[in-house]
Order: sequence, then C-alpha cells, then structure tokens
Amino acid sequence: MNCGFAIPPGYSFCGVCGTPTPQTPEKSPAAGPAGYLALIDELGNESERFALQTGDNRIGRSADCEVHFNDALLASHHCTLSAGKEVFRLAPVDSYNGTYVRISTPVELQHGDVLRVGQEVLRFERIEEVAAERSKSGQPLRVGCPAPRGVWGRLCQVGLTRQVANAYLLSHRDVFLGRERGDILFPKDGFVSGSHAVISERGGRVYLKDLGSSNGTFLRIKREKALRNGDLLLLGRNLLCVHVEV
Repeated sequence: MNCGFAIPPGYSFCGVCGTPTPQTPEKSPAAGPAGYLALIDELGNESERFALQTGDNRIGRSADCEVHFNDALLASHHCTLSAGKEVFRLAPVDSYNGTYVRISTPVELQHGDVLRVGQEVLRFERIEEVAAERSKSGQPLRVGCPAPRGVWGRLCQVGLTRQVANAYLLSHRDVFLGRERGDILFPKDGFVSGSHAVISERGGRVYLKDLGSSNGTFLRIKREKALRNGDLLLLGRNLLCVHVEV
C-alpha cells in the first residue's frame, strides 16, 4: 500500500515504502493511409487525391465504395484495390467497361485480351481460336475478302455496345498502330500518338509494346494484378495514378 509520500517525477518507485509508480501505457500511433490514388486531369496534373487505407478499398460509382465517382461508365462496385505494407493489388469485378492498367514493358497477349489505344477499344483474337469457335457453332470463318496469306490474328474495334465496328487482320511479324504512321491508323483520334504501339508475333506468341506514346497503352486485366508505385489505371473516364506510402 502506498505510504502517501509524494513520488518525484521520473522515479519508478517510492523511496520510502517501495511502491512502484503507476505506469501510463503508451498509445500506439494511429495508422496512416497506406497510399493514395491521384486523379489526373486533361493537362496531366493531379486534380484530387483519394486516401487508401490498409485492407480492401472498393472503387466504383456507389457512394458505399471507399473511392467513388459519379461516372456512368463505372459499375456500382467496379474493382477492389487491396493495400498492404508496400504491396498493392487490384482485382476487377465483373464490370461491363473493364479495369485497365497502363503497360510499362512489353506484355504477352492472349486470345480475347482487350486494349485501349487513345479512345479506341481493341480486342485481340487469334485466327485459329476464332476458327475453332466458328467450327463449334457451325458458322464459316470470315476474315476478309480475300484473306491475306499468313494471317495469324486480328484486332476488333469495339464500340460502347460491344458491337464490332472494324476488324483489322494481322499478318506481319510487327503490326504498328498510330494516328499518322503504321499499319493500322486512327487519324481522327487525337489521343493516339503518331506512332503509338506495336503488336509483334514471335514463334506463335504475341506481344504488345507501347512506343513511348503520350497517353499510353492500357490493357484490361482479367484477374488480380500487383501494382507498383506510379502505375496508371483507367477506370471509366477516370485516369488514376497509384501512390504507395513507403
């Protein structure tokens, strides 16, 4: 029992009776955000920031999402960004308009992959896969009249209603996309660079590479993808830059 003697500050016990000084537990510092998403405007500047807390951060049109936008091209719950210690992962939800990540290095394309070049939505298809699908359904394969020899794939230009507006056959080892120079041109799209990207076929495998375009080349993700600091996401009409706190 305490003898009533006043214990001077800084002492851990009473010098008269030996009673320990009551210890005040230290408060743990409040956990700060794991990072943030920066909304990029038309001039390439940050216009708004959205804090990302550790754990799952839902992104979408619904006000229930941790990060939400009034954008008709977004689903109510469009995707989920899971933030951990210096590790971010982005998982798409079954949204109509997709979740896109800007490519920084060449990526291998698979049948059915969808990419964004400027305002253009393009779906890559392997000719042998299309032929197999047509054969199963009993429909003939129509790739053009006449189809060039050595065609190994095609790009389908897809509209907002998912209707195919144009189909571009791929037969060269390197097929260049751009606004002014290349094999496939989009002269009316001001968001496409003069020489924007290239699709290459090597030994039966197909690769997509950005050619240093101003607005980048984006690939729609089909499954969870690890993100890095500085990655750019295209969600509906929103361009977002990922910032990881380290």
